Amino acid sequence: MALSSNQRFTRADIQEFFSRRQGVGKKPHPIRRVDFCAGKFYIRKRDGVGGLRLAVMVPKSVSKKSVIRNRLKRRTMEWFRKQYKGHPTADIIVSMDERAGRVMAKKLYQEFEVFVHSIH
Repeated sequence: MALSSNQRFTRADIQEFFSRRQGVGKKPHPIRRVDFCAGKFYIRKRDGVGGLRLAVMVPKSVSKKSVIRNRLKRRTMEWFRKQYKGHPTADIIVSMDERAGRVMAKKLYQEFEVFVHSIH
């Protein structure tokens, strides 16, 4: 089962995330970048309710085969859907790089676990 539509980013959401525009009178939360074995996590905590919003970016430099890129996206989204419960409301962007194609799923999940515990 995939993430629901309110848990995923749109292109406009991603542009807003990195531009740090929050509207008049609102101070943006800082974006935190964390490197991991297959790329980078970008996280920004949000006020209010809503839980997790997630985007996974896997460029062609990881693999020319879309099957492999889509598998990485599905596995990442599924892991966060199952494991990210009861944690702070946040926007997370997972940006994978060329190392992601060589990392085993178990190692990837361990890195996700470390990342989620570092959020608190």
